[in-house]
Amino acid sequence: MQLWVAIGIGVLLGLWIGRHRRHLATFWCGWRVRQRRKLVEDALKALLAETLDGREPNGAQLRAALGISEVRLSGLLAEMAERGLLQLAGDSIRLTETGRQWAAHVLRAHRLWERYLADEARMALDAVHPAADRAEHRLDEQRLEQLEAHLGYPSVDPHGDLIPRSDGTVDGRTAYQLTEWEINRKARIVHIEDEPPGAFRQLLAAGLRPGKTIQLIGRSDQELVIRDSTEVRSLPASLARNVHVEPAEQVPELPPNAMPLSSLARGTTARIVTLDSEFQGFARRRLLDLGFTPGARVAVALDNVFGDPRAYLVRGTLIALRSDHASHIWVVPEGEVSGAESHGKGRTTG
Repeated sequence: MQLWVAIGIGVLLGLWIGRHRRHLATFWCGWRVRQRRKLVEDALKALLAETLDGREPNGAQLRAALGISEVRLSGLLAEMAERGLLQLAGDSIRLTETGRQWAAHVLRAHRLWERYLADEARMALDAVHPAADRAEHRLDEQRLEQLEAHLGYPSVDPHGDLIPRSDGTVDGRTAYQLTEWEINRKARIVHIEDEPPGAFRQLLAAGLRPGKTIQLIGRSDQELVIRDSTEVRSLPASLARNVHVEPAEQVPELPPNAMPLSSLARGTTARIVTLDSEFQGFARRRLLDLGFTPGARVAVALDNVFGDPRAYLVRGTLIALRSDHASHIWVVPEGEVSGAESHGKGRTTG
């Protein structure tokens, strides 16, 4: 019985394929063209990223970035050279002007889309890279310009990588590996390598983000000891090599009793000092619009038995905020809230 069912299904499937073979052939050809274009664009993006980082790209680096065999890489490079996208000189690879412009578009699309996902969609930082890998091939120049304007023309992506202009150029920047930094000198994190993903997730779990100010207070061959505005932590030297920093002498000091708003006890008032510099995009603008501005008085009006969200009283209005937003608002405690101040004139959510 099962044999006859299998034969019947096979016959029906064959008839269906025969009837739609022209459509299937068209779909298959289109899919192969899209996959080939994606591979070319991934190669262009990888080559430009290496160039912008001050390295001369070669075949071994490109093969590792694309995850393809030497035979496939050889065919790809020959095809791209024939199309005038790159020039080969021994093992070195150089983009032509045509190749650089195309590469700049793809890399801009990738890094701007990462910026959008992190700032506007509030996607976890370790998830934005694969999502941007998919979206970068679908953004045309017009949509890319609209996205860039909407984001306020950012210069770096959420990992701190520089976003190239349409011509493939970027502003200059001098950054240092955290392992090379001076003891007790303040630094601002400007870039965190997102590869390999496991190491990147460990750095995020340690609370490190581009824009955060830290201070290196101890070093050995195996680990570094760093301090930020809230705690001291140890970081394996192998991970610290993936963190790049720049001088942060101009970063204003937080008061010694400053704390994240998410840590403020219920019934206590505080003055807002600042919002984290790494907290950008729509979420930051919305908090400012809701009244969470430096100097404003704020209090915890209502706790949540489940933890999130909590209700805060700011400028006479109750605002519900989740802890992942409130943790980016730095405040200085003042005292207890009086009974008359514990009620707001409205309620909204954040």
